[in-house]
Amino acid sequence: MRRPPRRRLATATFLSCALLASVAPVASESVSAATSFSSPRNYLRLFGETNGGGDREQIYNRAQAVAMARRYDTIVALRWTFEDHVRAMKAANPRLRLIVYMNGAMSKPGDRASMPESWFLHDANGNRIRNLRFDLRYMDIGNRGWRSWVADRCAEWIRLSGFDGCFLDDLGAGNLGVNVSAWPIDPRTGRRISEYEWISYARGLQDVVHDRNRGQLITSNGLNNGSNYFRPVHAGRILDTAHGSAAEGWLRNSFAPASEFRSVERWKDDVDMLVDAGRRGRTVLAATKLWSGESRDQLRQWRRYAYASFLLGTNGDSFLNFEYSGPGKPDRPGRLDRFNLGTPREKYTKRNGAYQRRFTRGLAIVNPGDTTVNVDLGRTYRLPSGARVTRLRMAPHSGELLRIF
Repeated sequence: MRRPPRRRLATATFLSCALLASVAPVASESVSAATSFSSPRNYLRLFGETNGGGDREQIYNRAQAVAMARRYDTIVALRWTFEDHVRAMKAANPRLRLIVYMNGAMSKPGDRASMPESWFLHDANGNRIRNLRFDLRYMDIGNRGWRSWVADRCAEWIRLSGFDGCFLDDLGAGNLGVNVSAWPIDPRTGRRISEYEWISYARGLQDVVHDRNRGQLITSNGLNNGSNYFRPVHAGRILDTAHGSAAEGWLRNSFAPASEFRSVERWKDDVDMLVDAGRRGRTVLAATKLWSGESRDQLRQWRRYAYASFLLGTNGDSFLNFEYSGPGKPDRPGRLDRFNLGTPREKYTKRNGAYQRRFTRGLAIVNPGDTTVNVDLGRTYRLPSGARVTRLRMAPHSGELLRIF
């Protein structure tokens, strides 16, 4: 997730039974399976992020804030960005869920001054673990004191903002070995903390936050992508104790070349993550970001590829964020953003060389492979351009949304 300006809060080894016993217990599936997000009107559900960029990006007048509310049913935001507009936004869209951004794994200077040393993560030499990009320190998310502090901060910020829940950033294991000054040592074992262990501790932290904030939406940034969701990190466990979590690397990494696509197997992991989360009554906040200066044609290809892939897997509870301008205010609406195919008539399946899913009003279809496929659609459909088709020639790594004619 994007971090706020200045105030930004910006292998795998399996746990032994003894280590699990030393950590505060977490009840399996402790969050109610009934989602607290609004029900879908369009299965192509987009969520907004306004917690990035500079200070200027946090300024919204009333008309802009209301327009945001009408565009999205879910928005992740800093607690002060919409402080003068919350009532107007919810009046404009009673379905709106506003989620306050905070960091669940790092502390900033003003907060950490009074925190005990035991709350911090340290390296093998006893030094605090630093974030390499910002003046933040990594905290021991398995520590009871830090967990309690995060839970209380969540409650306070919900009260101050009038929002509907908290978004806990940086609970995923992706920062280990990348954005840290050294690999952290687990104070419970004396060994380097593993990615699998990190997710276990994050799961426990969310459980404390949820228990202290009953009736509020508890979400996080912890899934990364479908491959991590299933293996070897098994990041999908983080959904046991949260209503939803973000997959910030859904389909691609933000700064990867636009010509770079994942294998069919990894693409399928991303889609199957949506399927599995939906089966569990959980929400994935899937984010596909193109921050490398892509061309108009590349953006068009990626938008259709992402939208169609998302519709193959979602049960209506998950959301997609598609970005191309970098951190800041959300991009202008795309022409396909309100493209409504109705409700699914089937699970996604591979037919005629492409992955397809029929809806009551149309069809989502994706070719994630490296070769062109010719697809007989079996009936007449209408493309977004208005053209009628009964067959499609689908280039590699392409997606399409079609309506029943």
